[in-house]
Amino acid sequence: MTNFEINCVLPQYTGGIVVDQYVEFTEYHLLAAHNAYKSAVDIEEKGIQPDEVKIHMAHVSVCIMCCVATLESKINHFVFSNKVAIDKSQINIDPVVLKKYARLKKGYLSDHISNITSAFIGYDILWYLSHKCFLPENQFKEDLSYLVLIRNSLTHFTPELRSKRVRHLDLQNNRKDKFTLNPSYPDKEYILFPYSFMSVSCAKWAIRTCEEALHSFPSMQ
Repeated sequence: MTNFEINCVLPQYTGGIVVDQYVEFTEYHLLAAHNAYKSAVDIEEKGIQPDEVKIHMAHVSVCIMCCVATLESKINHFVFSNKVAIDKSQINIDPVVLKKYARLKKGYLSDHISNITSAFIGYDILWYLSHKCFLPENQFKEDLSYLVLIRNSLTHFTPELRSKRVRHLDLQNNRKDKFTLNPSYPDKEYILFPYSFMSVSCAKWAIRTCEEALHSFPSMQ
């Protein structure tokens, strides 16, 4: 389902002289996302049995979370590797960036990006540094923002009454057929978030969005 290469070779200890170094973990989050997706596929393709509903949803949830963890890891690794270039690129934070993201006021820009809790905002700022504009208003931006929103809603899940839904209702209304719903909970008007979202279709869309973000990742060149 993907052309994105995953290198599963672990770094080896050679017994040589230890030098100042660091590790990069992005590919392992992506590998975990793929494994969770495949596990969900195995269950859904043969028909979800009553005793498999919870584990099926768990696999999809893990897939979504690992997709965003992949992006967070990639952003942090990129910032770490390009700290000097990022900070030199804008000694004073560009007024355009500051206007959109008012929290970025003082200090090194690289530190601000590393401390941002939204992978979408971090990606958007790096895009601005690379292209001198924010992410264009297109399907990719919409999908990336929505993926991060779903992950955050799962990670920081807060129950809502059906009659008083706000955040969860917005999530359901903004799905726009990006993916099909969980076959065990097909009616989005009947079941509350997140049950109806936990489908193989959603996991596949999450991986596709994540990998598109990796392929399009900004550079400092």
